[in-house]
Amino acid sequence: MVATRAKGNGRRWVAAVVAATVAFVVGLSVGALASPFFGDEEFRRAFLTSAGFGGVAAVGAALVAFAAALYSVRSTREQAEADREQSERRERKEQWWSRAEWALTQVAHGGSAAVIGLGVLEALGRSEWADQHEGDIIAAATDFALVTEELETDAGSSDDLPHDSDD
Repeated sequence: MVATRAKGNGRRWVAAVVAATVAFVVGLSVGALASPFFGDEEFRRAFLTSAGFGGVAAVGAALVAFAAALYSVRSTREQAEADREQSERRERKEQWWSRAEWALTQVAHGGSAAVIGLGVLEALGRSEWADQHEGDIIAAATDFALVTEELETDAGSSDDLPHDSDD
């Protein structure tokens, strides 16, 4: 939000300097056309070739250069902030995936490690860094763990049942 505001202020500043320069040039042009009505031509000619006019022109040029430099600096700063945010997001996403990989490994091992892995996956699923794709992976891992647990439970319960034997 601050970057957007700074960008808007820079553009307004540049627009104001350009408008002032254009107004000055238009004023000189109108003054030259209106010479019979306002002032004499000799005064204007003397002023346009004087050090005073040169100073005014130099200040105008300096303002335009300052506005351009200010815009460039703000633009560079905004790009650097965007690059930093993108880099930070990439690092956070890599950390998320490292944790998810560890948790998925725990789930694949089964037993009590799977319970811990599922807990970590659940927390990762609620993380701000989990997008739809990551949510699908967590759902698949959870489904896998539940099906595996169910199969193990079914296999264990069938072993516990008494078998009919022919004595």
